[in-house]
Amino acid sequence: MAMRSALIAVLLWVAGAMAAVNFPYPYYTNYGGRALVVANSSKAATLYTKFTTWKDARYIVSGNYARIEFSEGGKTVSEGIGYAMLMMVYFSGNTTAYPSLQTEFDKLWAYYQRYSKSNHIMNWKVTGFDNPPGCSGNDCNGATDGDIDVAAALVMAYYQFGDAKYKTAAQMMIDAIYDNEVSQTSGLTNLLKPGDVWESEFNPSYFSAAAVNLFSKFDATNKTRWNAVLTRNHQLIKANMHSTTGLVVDWVTASGGDSRGSFGYDAVRTPWRLAWSAAWYASDTDGRSYATKVGAWIRSKASNPASIMAGYNKDGSATASYTNSVYLGAFGSAVAVEGASAGQTYLNTLWNTMMGVSGDNTNYYNGAIRLLYGLFIGGMYPNMMEETPGGGSSSSVASSSSSKPSSSSVASSSSSKPSSSSVASSSSGKPSSSSVASSSSAASTTCEWTEDNATLSKGTCSGVEIGQSDDWSKERVITVGLGTVKSGTSYTLSFGTNKSLGGEDMTYTAKLASYCNESPKLTGNDTAKVSCTFTASSTAAVSLVITIPASRWETVNVFDLKLVDGNGNSTPVQDVRIDMPLFAQVSGNSFYLNTGREGLVQVQVFGLTGKSEKILHTGYLAAGSHEFSLASLKGGMYLVRVVTPQGAISQSVLVRH
Repeated sequence: MAMRSALIAVLLWVAGAMAAVNFPYPYYTNYGGRALVVANSSKAATLYTKFTTWKDARYIVSGNYARIEFSEGGKTVSEGIGYAMLMMVYFSGNTTAYPSLQTEFDKLWAYYQRYSKSNHIMNWKVTGFDNPPGCSGNDCNGATDGDIDVAAALVMAYYQFGDAKYKTAAQMMIDAIYDNEVSQTSGLTNLLKPGDVWESEFNPSYFSAAAVNLFSKFDATNKTRWNAVLTRNHQLIKANMHSTTGLVVDWVTASGGDSRGSFGYDAVRTPWRLAWSAAWYASDTDGRSYATKVGAWIRSKASNPASIMAGYNKDGSATASYTNSVYLGAFGSAVAVEGASAGQTYLNTLWNTMMGVSGDNTNYYNGAIRLLYGLFIGGMYPNMMEETPGGGSSSSVASSSSSKPSSSSVASSSSSKPSSSSVASSSSGKPSSSSVASSSSAASTTCEWTEDNATLSKGTCSGVEIGQSDDWSKERVITVGLGTVKSGTSYTLSFGTNKSLGGEDMTYTAKLASYCNESPKLTGNDTAKVSCTFTASSTAAVSLVITIPASRWETVNVFDLKLVDGNGNSTPVQDVRIDMPLFAQVSGNSFYLNTGREGLVQVQVFGLTGKSEKILHTGYLAAGSHEFSLASLKGGMYLVRVVTPQGAISQSVLVRH
């Protein structure tokens, strides 16, 4: 059985020393002068302490997956996954105090995908880590607010971590949201539906205007349709908002009339979502008008932020006699964009009040939303697509000379898999192409090696060269730069290896210049540990060269990779995952697909004219080998196309009867 087409990805995962995130926490911005930000010298440290407290209480890990514990014990909702993914992007830094959170981000995204349907939309409420779908009844439908936040987080992850896999995933999610959660029903066209199933009423707070604006620029070829979504949903807000207060209700009719609820725990997010958009985009004048109205009203209603109540009717009458973070931060967001001269003092006081609500520290909803509010009004929530990578302003109130949007900041999304050229220079406000940096750094980079018609293409990505041969039947050679060793200095190279997804026993080689030449044998899922001590004979750059035997599909992990000198100083290195996500082959009238990782997969058969003939599978697929019958097809030549969020392969097949 011959393998005709494959995609091999070498993933350089976060380890103790990796590439720097591009917008390290705290990255200060004043949004180009479009919003006030809290003036408080300890705001970053205070907010990060709140974040770690909430994360310790709500972030739960099981293997490669992580979820957020909902207020209903044992459950997780897509809203929480979206909030947390945004947090992991924005709280990621390059220091011991503020480390990268890319691994945490990846595990949340893996969880979202695991419990998604074939349309790429997650079931909105899932039980723990149960086997998919993990839900029943109406819980097995989508919730648009969470899905939009997940898509926005993926876009920001691309610019923060500099890995094209997030760009591909973001485009997939943006398409899924438009196809499934933007109404195309007559009279409702371009309204954001509450989810992927129903549209009998609408939720103003699901309208994340900042995200929709973001989608229109990231998904530039579809800018017109996203602008139409933006306009239609702003119209809905205007139709429902109170003429004096600007407040809206939780659920509205398609014409903007009240459906149910008050300015409750859904609706309260509306000022934040629209203020966020106005701060990021000068063009969002509707968002600015809305935030200005709400900000002016709350300052007249509650001259002391401590008197902001945790609930209001649309006319501004209070429905609660206490305050909490949910309402403080929502109104603070509006005040920030209102930008009144008295607003700065008000915002500073509101910050202190909001941070002092200790009862929200571990609360699922209140704690999560406070952290996102805090990032925004604290001026630590940059639009990474348009600002310049680096440290931001070092002051607590950032300089107004923020970078202008770059017309070239969105790379092409027409490819079904990440392009190695889509990680551009950091001078343009896009992800940096460098993935090897100082030991305080953190990120991951995806390099690709593709085969088409049995011809392999070589590639080099950030110091990692993939392949020494254009023939798949020959070995794979991965070269990882380890920095410079100094003459006369003693070093110890150490790492562990295993095959995480099974396969036959394998012996591969790992060579470091003339100093180390190891041949670890990988048996089953056991770990093989390697250690080599040497004294450098000259001062020179060195690389670890890993050679994988020919025609092997197994996933090889190289982890805990360290090069340490005699004084205990570690040279910047990276963990390596040598992964072939897809391996396709044909035998008789069966199509065999070996998936190196579980996730969403679509397997579709096309005729040679390009006409779709049959969908063999769409939806979740476990890692391992899968057989699909082609017997129902007429005799002849076909093309089988396999698509995953990580990439795609095509396999020509001949069906005989």
